[in-house]
Amino acid sequence: MSHSSFSIKSIHLYSADYSSLRLLSEKLVVLFLQFWLLIDMVNGYLMLNGISLPGGFSLGELSRILFLISFLISFKVKKNSFNLLLFSLPLLLLSISIYQYIFLNPNLVASINMSIKLCLPIFIFLFIKEVLPQRKNIIIKIIKTNSLILILNLIISLFGFGYFTYYVTGGINFGGKGFFYAGNEVSIVILVTYSLLIYLYKNKPTTILYITLIYILISLISLTRASILGVSMVFIVSVILYQKKYRNMILSTFFISISAMVYILRDYIMLAINRAFFFIDNTSMLIFMTGGHKRWEATSDYYHSLLDSPLLLFTGSGWTGYSEQDLVDLIAAFGIIGVSIYFIWLYFGAYTYINHEHKSDKIFIIFIFLIIFGIATLAGHVVSSAMLAPFVAILGNLHLLKNTKHFKILNN
Repeated sequence: MSHSSFSIKSIHLYSADYSSLRLLSEKLVVLFLQFWLLIDMVNGYLMLNGISLPGGFSLGELSRILFLISFLISFKVKKNSFNLLLFSLPLLLLSISIYQYIFLNPNLVASINMSIKLCLPIFIFLFIKEVLPQRKNIIIKIIKTNSLILILNLIISLFGFGYFTYYVTGGINFGGKGFFYAGNEVSIVILVTYSLLIYLYKNKPTTILYITLIYILISLISLTRASILGVSMVFIVSVILYQKKYRNMILSTFFISISAMVYILRDYIMLAINRAFFFIDNTSMLIFMTGGHKRWEATSDYYHSLLDSPLLLFTGSGWTGYSEQDLVDLIAAFGIIGVSIYFIWLYFGAYTYINHEHKSDKIFIIFIFLIIFGIATLAGHVVSSAMLAPFVAILGNLHLLKNTKHFKILNN
């Protein structure tokens, strides 16, 4: 055998091995996405019980590292200028984090961890866009599996398991998150997964009503304004857009069912209402609705730090997340580069809007993204949420599901 033929054979073997590795990595990415919320749930359980992994990593951090490795092996960036631009953002954020560590001495690990979180929706969006455009059953399975995990996790919190949304002095804790450690992130995940299910079953009014009642129930369990009001608004708009024939009947059934549900859970709900009145009485309606004194103080502190050092507008000073308002936190952490995250999410909405044909679908997309940005402004924990990443990436590729036929909610 000649040297050249041996080299060609080696290249073929290497190519076959790499193709197998890419295929395996692709399957791992899909597996991560399908059980994304289950990983988050187990991570919360471990944290609640003080169980840490070797090296001090949380399960969430370790899973994100493994997910990124699988993604980078499986994914090939096509020669598309915008895809390359999206792919360059993580490098830019990591470069800013390293610069901050050298010159400003912030918490490097926190900034790098947040850089990865911010880029997860971008990576997943690109993966779905380039790898799964003809495999919508996989996307549907990701939506349904995670929605089921979300529902079960919230329901078990009724029995006292997991974390609470509100902790009050005196030992009265209420509002359930199950084993999800994240705070306000749960409400936006409820809203977006609900919106995805509504789109999937938009031609099945009875199924939509069942899904809505389940999601209103878990929203009431969580007792978050964003999820309760968000789900209600999405439902009403979806009925107006997609259920013109049965509109009055569906809305009447909905309001009767919700009234009964609120009556049954009235004592539980009153805990949150009394808490709200307490904060309003001690501050104001404006401060309460915009996140409280903490957010206003953080915004004021950041404004004065800019007056002292205008360069921070371009370099940022490292992630703290103190204001719990996405735009303020992103600018404070990464300067004006942080605002690019908002523009990318706007691109997600514009991309799927353009790829939809029907006016009702276009209006639905606009409405969902307006709510998302509204919650990001008033409640935070949206564009910085790793928990939300797969679902907003699917929302940005929603047109891939536009020809979907009827599916049973729990089928495989």
